[in-house]
Amino acid sequence: MPDAVTNPDDHLRDDDAAAAAARDRRRLRIWLLGMLAFAGLYVLGSVWAIPHIEDHLEGEAVERLAENGIDTSGLTFDMDGRNIEVAGDVDSLEEAFRIDDILTAEWGIRDADVTELRVRDAEPAPTGTIDLVVERDGAGLVVLRGTVLSDEQRQTLLAEANAVFGAANVVDELTVSGLAESLEGADARVSDFATLFVAMAAPGVDSATATLKGKSTTLRALVADDAAAAVLEAATAGFETVNITALGADAGVADFDFEVGSGTVRLTGTVLSEAQRGTLVAAAEAAVGAEAVVDELVVSGLAPAIEGSDDRVAAVADLLAPLADEAQVIEAFGTQTGDVFSVDVLAANEQAAADIGGLEDLVPGEWGVTVTADVAPPPPANDLEALSGELAALQEELAGVTLFETGSNTLTAEAEGILDRAATAINQYPEPVVNIVGHTDSRGEADSNQALSQRRADAVRQYLIDQGVDGGRMTAEGRGESELKFSNEENDVELAGNRRVEFEASLP
Repeated sequence: MPDAVTNPDDHLRDDDAAAAAARDRRRLRIWLLGMLAFAGLYVLGSVWAIPHIEDHLEGEAVERLAENGIDTSGLTFDMDGRNIEVAGDVDSLEEAFRIDDILTAEWGIRDADVTELRVRDAEPAPTGTIDLVVERDGAGLVVLRGTVLSDEQRQTLLAEANAVFGAANVVDELTVSGLAESLEGADARVSDFATLFVAMAAPGVDSATATLKGKSTTLRALVADDAAAAVLEAATAGFETVNITALGADAGVADFDFEVGSGTVRLTGTVLSEAQRGTLVAAAEAAVGAEAVVDELVVSGLAPAIEGSDDRVAAVADLLAPLADEAQVIEAFGTQTGDVFSVDVLAANEQAAADIGGLEDLVPGEWGVTVTADVAPPPPANDLEALSGELAALQEELAGVTLFETGSNTLTAEAEGILDRAATAINQYPEPVVNIVGHTDSRGEADSNQALSQRRADAVRQYLIDQGVDGGRMTAEGRGESELKFSNEENDVELAGNRRVEFEASLP
């Protein structure tokens, strides 16, 4: 059978198809290689370009800050794309706000984080010292007064006092400051101090007063004999500063105070006899009436250690009547300790102050009496004047503290404490309205300072609203650098004086 005959055109068509397929494969390979090359160039370009862009933005940020008077030598910058974090030290909280404003202006930075900025030479956290007194009188009554740093210290003292003297005989007048200790070992000193209570209650100790101020411990006692004095000496061995005075059980001094004001007389402290107590109480009752006398005097029953003790007490009593004259005296505080007698008076006017100064002539000069009279300011004429005066005083207090936490609009605890009193004052006088004005120093751009002062005023207003003040009675206004208290700004004190918040009270 003859072979099949192949059509030549069929071979040509097959060759054309194969050639076309080969061309398509070559084109695909070329396209893929091109795409890979483009992707590689894109990645390489990004790796090269992004750091250069970040470096450019960082350099631009430093330049813009320098142009606005910001010292960047103490700052570090960390770029993440178009976001920047700034850390380091600045001169003030306002400078931190200005850095934020400058960096977030319309020029390339998307967001600025300035929360890591710290204010140079920031005020340290307030610290405190222990300042307490424990008094045990001849009748066994024990009074704890003064200031400790923590409630734990207070409980240490109370627990020991209750155990030694009996809870029924202990009066707690201690105040807890809550401040950090400025001296090391405060808790240990309080514990050591409490060990004195056993000695203060020992046989032969008639009365005793122990004080702890910082590191200094002082013990003063009336003792019956040398044996009792020896007990006190042994109890205080090891204390850094101790002063023991053993006067003897048969000798004593009058040590009492009086307060006169608002039509009342308050008598506190120790006298030697019922006769001395009677002299003072009778004079007080004659001056203000029996119902207005608070008698807290304690009679020690001791013989006078100083000659003329009864006469000295009588001289004090003679002063109570003129000091109780409400037309002349707003308030008076007097104290007699042995042969030392002093009176501090707040007089109603200049003439009254001059007249009161003459009271020294009623007491023999050798007794060491001192009368000091200050003139009370006139009372405010109306609610507006009263509120303006109170806000002016609080405004001065605000000028002496840091208003905001670093890098934020958050008020400091110290500022909040002052503003709490401002809220109380504003609510006390419901008629006036108050404009809260924020100010800055002149460093930086005027527009940035204006915005900063407005934020400061707004933050204060909002805090007062949160404390219960009617927001409708308050406005907030930023005045930037337009009203400088110190035009030259030659030092940090003047710069700080220009960065302030003020209150303007007026009638609606």
